[in-house]
Amino acid sequence: MHKGCSLVLHLQRNQYERNWLDQLKSSHQLWESVAFGPKRYDWTGRNWVYSHDGVSLHELLATELTQALKTKLDLSSLAYSGKGTCCPA
Repeated sequence: MHKGCSLVLHLQRNQYERNWLDQLKSSHQLWESVAFGPKRYDWTGRNWVYSHDGVSLHELLATELTQALKTKLDLSSLAYSGKGTCCPA
């Protein structure tokens, strides 16, 4: 975790592999993992997106959690996924 950040999510896969999601400030989230490295996600007004590849944070989390849990996950129906779901007021 980075200094000055709020920890949002921590996933401990085993003794050596862990991932975490930090809130850097209101418009940025940082996801760090062994598989994908650090990526800063920007809020688009609709969802969190990594500007270098256009992949949403929901998509990355689904991929990593599917690998970690060995169970197919689809997070596209969640709020703020950017997949046409309605966002809470």
